[in-house]
Amino acid sequence: MIVKIDNSEFENYLCDAANIKGNCEKVFFPENKSEIVEILKSANEQKLHVTVSSARTGLTGGSVPES
Repeated sequence: MIVKIDNSEFENYLCDAANIKGNCEKVFFPENKSEIVEILKSANEQKLHVTVSSARTGLTGGSVPES
């Protein structure tokens, strides 16, 4: 799994096609189902918000993380 913690490495993931902007501390790039489960379990235990993102072509901010 790849984890980006430097904002300059993931700033592209903080907006969508409508240029709605968000904020987050890190971005995960899981490579299989077990890594997704690991991320979600950890986030649940720590009561952290998770935003699932794909192409970010939406115009409603659904793929933009809010903190």
